[in-house]
Amino acid sequence: MHKLLDNFIILVSFTTVFLCVAYLGQSRTNVNQTHCSTLIKQISDKWRADSLAGNGYRVEVYPRLLECVLDSIDAEFLLLNLGKPTKEIDYMSGGKAYQYNYYDYRYIDLEKSKRKGYGWDFLIFSIDPQKSNRVIRINTGTGEY
Repeated sequence: MHKLLDNFIILVSFTTVFLCVAYLGQSRTNVNQTHCSTLIKQISDKWRADSLAGNGYRVEVYPRLLECVLDSIDAEFLLLNLGKPTKEIDYMSGGKAYQYNYYDYRYIDLEKSKRKGYGWDFLIFSIDPQKSNRVIRINTGTGEY
């Protein structure tokens, strides 16, 4: 009987420790993630000022846009805060996407840039008309001249 009680206490202890570690690990991963709407508001002025992707600001912040938690961003919010896209893409399915260049070798000082490629890099914000024109995905791409 005494051995059974000892085993039960050990089992409860291990279970409690495991659940605490799992909870702390989960809560820490969510703490550092910013909602995309908050991030876009924060970067809005400098992003629009770098409209030709020439001063390097967009290159600096684009990874944060790929990692943010996608929330209730619609096309109007995107245009208001990030400005006119480099390119607007209409799909046959009725959806659309906005392409924003964040690196273009023609407009950035290659000596100051960490990148050396002759082309451009861009973010694609995919819009779903079935979901109130909300952004459903943020991807990156590359083009060459």
